[in-house]
Amino acid sequence: MAVAALFCMSARAYGFYQPSNLLRPRSEITEGLLIWVLVFLCLATVAFTLKISDVFSRGTVLLFFTAGAVGIIASRVGIARALTSVMSSGALSGRRVALLTDSNQPIQNDLVAAFNRYGYAVSRVFDVAAKDIDDKYSHQTAGRIR
Repeated sequence: MAVAALFCMSARAYGFYQPSNLLRPRSEITEGLLIWVLVFLCLATVAFTLKISDVFSRGTVLLFFTAGAVGIIASRVGIARALTSVMSSGALSGRRVALLTDSNQPIQNDLVAAFNRYGYAVSRVFDVAAKDIDDKYSHQTAGRIR
């Protein structure tokens, strides 16, 4: 129980549970496993130093370590899949935005995909080229957009 509690506190301090990290399971699995190994080794060293390691069987300790590592991997992959499906369905998108851009169509598609990936619902895309802006009103338009 102490290993799990210390792991949760260390992972929280590392930023393991931030939403942006929850969506990237592959890059975060190695960090999670590193935290798990360090915490486990730290507490195993404490148990050995206090000479209470004879209370724990090697098989049980190895099984607990393996189950924890598998649990970390499975939970990261499961949470990432669940969050991705929930975000793609629009259940978490509380903010509707309009995209104002001067880029070409492929870049606009990439921008819309990036906004959708981070939970924004793009309701309209406005393509504004520099030649379309009248010099007489450009300072007023820029002031309203900001």
